[in-house]
Amino acid sequence: MARVIREKAEVPLIIVEGFFGCMKLHQHGCRKVVALMGSTMSATQEELIHKHTDQNARIIIMLDEDEAGRAGREDIAVRLARFAFVRVHCFDQEGRQPTSLSAEEIAQLIGGAK
Repeated sequence: MARVIREKAEVPLIIVEGFFGCMKLHQHGCRKVVALMGSTMSATQEELIHKHTDQNARIIIMLDEDEAGRAGREDIAVRLARFAFVRVHCFDQEGRQPTSLSAEEIAQLIGGAK
């Protein structure tokens, strides 16, 4: 039982901007993914994330590669890093977003989070 709980905790929570990014990642096996519905995180969203994570939690912030996404991910990273390990994913090209990831890129991203 302890092994199952530990393995479950090692799976990162992925935070994206929109529902389509959330659905794309879920279709490729990411079961701990949430959409903010924008590039900012409300205080209520922060409280919910905190409630469902602990100091051993891993969080990947994967917002769109545009001006709003870059500004949002920095703010979110600072706020969530107080209570969890946070990694920010930056896309290699302007305009890219989670929906543009291939199945292989998603697997590599999640594998690199452990």
